[in-house]
Amino acid sequence: MTRLLYALIGCLLLALAGCGGGGSGSGGGTTSTVSGTASKGLIRNGTVTIYALNPDGTQGGQLATADTDSNGHYSATLTNYSGPILAVAYGSYVDEATGQTVTLTAANPLRAALPSASGTVSLPITGLTELAVRQAGTLTPAHITDANAVISSVFKVDILATSPVDATPSALGAAGVTAGQRDYTLALAALSQLASTSSGGTPGQKLEAALATISQGITSSNISSQTASTFVNALDSYLSTNGGVNDVVTSHGGSALVSVGSRRAVLTVAVSGAGPGINGAEFNMSFPAGVTVKSQSDGLTDNCVLGATAGTSGALLAGSFTAASGSTPGVLRVVLVSATPVIDGTILVINADVADGLTPAMADFPISFVSVVGADGAPVNGATVAVTGVSVQ
Repeated sequence: MTRLLYALIGCLLLALAGCGGGGSGSGGGTTSTVSGTASKGLIRNGTVTIYALNPDGTQGGQLATADTDSNGHYSATLTNYSGPILAVAYGSYVDEATGQTVTLTAANPLRAALPSASGTVSLPITGLTELAVRQAGTLTPAHITDANAVISSVFKVDILATSPVDATPSALGAAGVTAGQRDYTLALAALSQLASTSSGGTPGQKLEAALATISQGITSSNISSQTASTFVNALDSYLSTNGGVNDVVTSHGGSALVSVGSRRAVLTVAVSGAGPGINGAEFNMSFPAGVTVKSQSDGLTDNCVLGATAGTSGALLAGSFTAASGSTPGVLRVVLVSATPVIDGTILVINADVADGLTPAMADFPISFVSVVGADGAPVNGATVAVTGVSVQ
């Protein structure tokens, strides 16, 4: 038997086993639909290409290609395939931090991976899924699963089940947009802010430098404190220069992203006895050792730390923080001013960081030095302010 005949028989056996295209999936008439949003800002009228992945994690054959629409959304059909996939997206987007139009080429796309595509599946392709691909290293199903979970945990948003939106006040504040969608969008904007100050001669090179900075700081289960601080500072800088976005985020309770790299505690504060309503409140809240909030060198709290609620949407919020020292507890001084009278109920959300091993309770955050006033600036007698909830996440 000749070598050629041996080779032909080998190829036939591989084809019968369902391996002919070089991917690790199977056929058998399986049709899958993969869809999602491509964003680093929204990649409008761009291109998405989906590839099979081989058993060793290398890229296999092309399975499908699709265009993104004006909202960055794409949908692709995979015929006779189920298994691990790699999706790449390229095209133009408006950079959130600079307002410039940036073009990603086929040579430097954003990527996303799934351990298995079968049926109808969601696969956003974003700066965070790109971090997950880098985290996985070898794109085997097990590595892909672990990496997607780590990036989702670090940035406190499900990077596969959640879709980012446009980084504008109208899009972020639209009815039906969830806290997860706002956080996903803000995370991508923070990456753009970091890129704007990174080294590189072109926007693409700057983005690569920013992604590399974050990627190198992510461990097998978390993110280094230095890299987390770099990211949170970029987020705070972005919000400080985009007041409309910051207002929307504040009016919806702040953002979990302010606690990247830390365990997060969400504190709720309520007013009672407000009568017809109050227009201002000022108070101190004690913080036990091990519980802090992100703040600047002058003590002023970062954006996203203080969040309004439905009853205080549109209120002005300000805070300053001094961390606990020795036996002296920390202190958060909060000021709230609202043009609309605020009635009894939850008035404030505080996003705090909690050290490992601590499970703080409401009693750990006593409130003192309370001043509550009406529209005329006169005290509202009988009104009280208290912590009504602590949730460690």
